[in-house]
Amino acid sequence: MRTASIVILMTLLVAPVPVRGEDAARPVAAGGTCSVPADEHWTPQERFVWSRVCVGEEADFNKEPGYGGDLDPKNSSGLPDNRILTSLFLETILLHDNYRTALTRRGVRIIGARFTEIVDLENAELGHDLWLDRSVLEKGANFTAAKATHRITIDGSKVSGPLYLNEIQVGRDLTMHNGSELADVDVSYSQIGGKLDFSGSQVNGKLNMEGIEVAGHLVMNNNARFTEVNISATCAACCRCGAQRLLARSICSVFRSTECCPQRARNLAT
Repeated sequence: MRTASIVILMTLLVAPVPVRGEDAARPVAAGGTCSVPADEHWTPQERFVWSRVCVGEEADFNKEPGYGGDLDPKNSSGLPDNRILTSLFLETILLHDNYRTALTRRGVRIIGARFTEIVDLENAELGHDLWLDRSVLEKGANFTAAKATHRITIDGSKVSGPLYLNEIQVGRDLTMHNGSELADVDVSYSQIGGKLDFSGSQVNGKLNMEGIEVAGHLVMNNNARFTEVNISATCAACCRCGAQRLLARSICSVFRSTECCPQRARNLAT
């Protein structure tokens, strides 16, 4: 397995992700009171998450009593059953008007959760931050063609199934850093308004970055590890490499030799 240490500055302009007027972020409620009660059919852990994110706080299972303490999602023992959240729950609080409009400017920040089914947000329009950090996604996630105005982070998590981020549009950062352990990752033909960050993480399957457009930095340093990377048809106005390892040199050489990159950057800038 090759180790990459690389930071690529990509100055390609990316079109902003549209957002509906009613998605304007709400202020954090004074006094920590949630204006929308939890659904009576939700599990206790789902009620816990909603009670935190509704008032602009992190829903951190590692700090909340009764959930086993500070657990590493990458350990073979995994995370306990009482941390299981469903894809339907995520979709409900992110997309259903009653809950979505109650979210604050801090969005949905979940730490230490377990998902036993695929997280399915294909074609979703997200108007808030979404953090799924230090969590376990046993079947992976599908964000294909989703549009997000804010950050999506899957930092320090273990994603055992495929992670589909192809054709996604993110207005800010898309990060999978801080030691994430990933299987196949597809970010092909995505548009990232901030940075795309894999620093310190490990991709055990194929990383497909074909045709991506990143306005900020593409970060693959801090001993990030990859087995196979596809960057064909990826355009950038310039790149800056921070290491001399084989994979880093290979990525840089592709950017520098791709004829469309300088011309496409000039076209977008005019």
